Amino acid sequence: MNENTDSTRDSSGPADRGAADRYSAPANDPVKLIVGAVCLVLGGLLLADTVFRLDFFSIHNFWPLFILVPGLCFEAAFFTRRDAPGLLVPGGILTVIGLLFFFEVFTGWRFSGSTWPVYLIAVMVGLYQMYLYTGRPQPVLVAISVLGAVAGISLACIVIGNFFRFLETYRLILPLVLIGIGVIVVARGFKSNK
Repeated sequence: MNENTDSTRDSSGPADRGAADRYSAPANDPVKLIVGAVCLVLGGLLLADTVFRLDFFSIHNFWPLFILVPGLCFEAAFFTRRDAPGLLVPGGILTVIGLLFFFEVFTGWRFSGSTWPVYLIAVMVGLYQMYLYTGRPQPVLVAISVLGAVAGISLACIVIGNFFRFLETYRLILPLVLIGIGVIVVARGFKSNK
């Protein structure tokens, strides 16, 4: 009896598999997965906003969406068809600037004096994406390198300037730290002599 059931499985297997394949779910569609995930996250945030009265979803907080969404649309338009790499330049620029504006809005624009090099980085990101998908033309790489160098040097100067401003503002910290280190070293010197 086992042989009969095994033989019927073998003989009807491919036909049944074909029917099963016709009615089975299609392979994972990345666009549907992304849209579904975004809907889940936004729904959860909206629910939390309504239940806890956070006033999180107001135009005051979410106007950067008018910059971010077009950027993401340019990106999606290229990656779904892959036939117009020029879409990546405005896509990269608008996406990075939209994310920067979200950061600025949620930090109360406290860092806006220090984040201006991100505008250069946004152009660099857009050009770099195009560089990757257009056969890597040398002039685009030169532009990317110049923008990257200017943005990097600017960020380094901002960080160094903020560090020295911090030291100037808190002038007592450095002398107290040096005195503390001196006390520890002298105390250890006495212990080693004993």
